[in-house]
Amino acid sequence: MKTYYILPLFIIIFLFSCSDNKQAKEETTQKTTVTANTIANIEVSGMACEMACGGAIRKALLENKGVTRVQFDFEMNRDTNIAKVSYDRNKINAEKIKSIILKVNDGQFTVGEITEEPLSSNTESTQNSGNTTIEMNEIQNFEFPNLLSIIAKLLPV
Repeated sequence: MKTYYILPLFIIIFLFSCSDNKQAKEETTQKTTVTANTIANIEVSGMACEMACGGAIRKALLENKGVTRVQFDFEMNRDTNIAKVSYDRNKINAEKIKSIILKVNDGQFTVGEITEEPLSSNTESTQNSGNTTIEMNEIQNFEFPNLLSIIAKLLPV
């Protein structure tokens, strides 16, 4: 007899917990345009694999608004791998990129020699990473749908 009350109570609590969050909807997204004008080849030591280690470095660098692309020349069992970072030198510099890499995964990586080269039309066509323009949303929200309103629409009035 008591179990008849538990299931409807659980369903009601679940439905009301999925209500609209109007404050999250009011947040606006600001778009920023970044144009790469420099490529830095950075020696990175301490990488165990390209997917996890490279992904952590890539994520940390792309969170900065000046970096547009991060690629790796990675080989297993090689002490030093190369990160190729395309960025806007007006928004970030090689020293800041180096400091970001050094902070990733609690200092797992070390940075060696850094060589920079400006992007030109020849580099753009051969590297396919020239003056890339990327629009990034600073705020990205995901909301679950309001289940109560969905069920209310399904019920006859």
